[in-house]
Amino acid sequence: MVAPNSRFGKNVLALWSAFAIRLALAFVFVPVIAESLGASRYGIWGILFQIINYLALLDFGFEKAIINFVAGFLGRNDRDGVSRVIVTATRLYLWFGLAALFISIVCAIVLLPRLSLDAAQDLGEAQWSLAIIGIFACMRFWFTPVTAALGGFQRYDS
Repeated sequence: MVAPNSRFGKNVLALWSAFAIRLALAFVFVPVIAESLGASRYGIWGILFQIINYLALLDFGFEKAIINFVAGFLGRNDRDGVSRVIVTATRLYLWFGLAALFISIVCAIVLLPRLSLDAAQDLGEAQWSLAIIGIFACMRFWFTPVTAALGGFQRYDS
């Protein structure tokens, strides 16, 4: 059994406390948000957030691999290896970003008009929102190799 005053015990307690707070906030704010947006707009936002989650699957776990490889090459003092990982990941993530942008634009043009929305205004809002989400996802993918490489440079032994 892990002692609650150990570093590990405190970290576990903090993670579970943060989870409980997020869960409690969801129970409080979801009805408020649903009431203020209305059923149609709340449904649209629900679909948009699911599309965001599906776009995140384009990562395929490569971010963790970048962190692992950068840390491994740094451990062997192989700066060329670090450089190769970052350059290769950057090229790969450029394609992931473009794919995320393409998917979001196609969904905005093809998928959203097929939904039976109450107002044309809702459709326009949803299409613009999805386009903005696509741009954000694209940029997020483009910066992922840099942020993952920074994670590989961290030291966790202290």
